[in-house]
Amino acid sequence: VGREYLTRMFEEAQKEIVEGNYDSALTKARTLLEECFCYVIEQKGEEPLKKGEIGNLYKQVKDLYNMHHDGKTDERIRGLLSGLANIVSAVAEMRNKAGDAHGRGTQRLTVDIYHARLCVNSAITMAEFVLSVAEHAAKKQT
Repeated sequence: VGREYLTRMFEEAQKEIVEGNYDSALTKARTLLEECFCYVIEQKGEEPLKKGEIGNLYKQVKDLYNMHHDGKTDERIRGLLSGLANIVSAVAEMRNKAGDAHGRGTQRLTVDIYHARLCVNSAITMAEFVLSVAEHAAKKQT
């Protein structure tokens, strides 16, 4: 996976947006997060517990990399970290309601270009952060 993969997925999602395929861009955004989470879990020598359940994968990442809110972490950083959980949840919901991974019929959520961009950009920001945490942890171990 790594940065090259994330960059490629991000570029593919951006291309989908340019071409007006917002539903596909949302699906790629979620896939990008899930792949990143599985990758950093495996880097710790663990097996992703529940593939497909992105909230559980993110929890596993937080546990493995000790990304918990503690009294030592600055309040502003804790605020950003809590926002990350919201990103994971929102990207997953947007993909479920507007992505092309499931048939939704009349229940399909319609998104505009700026919503698709927000989703994709949020996913890459989240993935970059998680990958950076994993890289930092690996350097500390060597």
